[in-house]
Amino acid sequence: MAIRLFCDEHVDHDLAPALWHREPAFQVLYVGGEGVPPHRTPDLELIRFAEREQFSLLTMDRNTLLGDVSKHWAAGGHTWGVFVIDPWASWGKLIDDLLLIWSASAPEDWRDRIEFIPW
Repeated sequence: MAIRLFCDEHVDHDLAPALWHREPAFQVLYVGGEGVPPHRTPDLELIRFAEREQFSLLTMDRNTLLGDVSKHWAAGGHTWGVFVIDPWASWGKLIDDLLLIWSASAPEDWRDRIEFIPW
């Protein structure tokens, strides 16, 4: 199975079309979309949804979400990777890194890991 991204409310909605332009098979969902938790859902619920549905989390939130990921792990939960975007990064580099992650790894490779991208 390929990496699938679940984006929280902090991620720009222009990211998915930019990824799909280069790789149409890349699955990207956003909070508030169809079949996913609505806007303003607490971070712990987003983390649980991502774990249950086997999505990697994508966020720009370096404050609250990372603390909630630690709480989730401490309670015995897992993640399929948490990717934290640098808000000042170039889109080209960010998209290149996400496509590299997607094409060269599996969700299991990122289990219970936090990565800051772009690298």
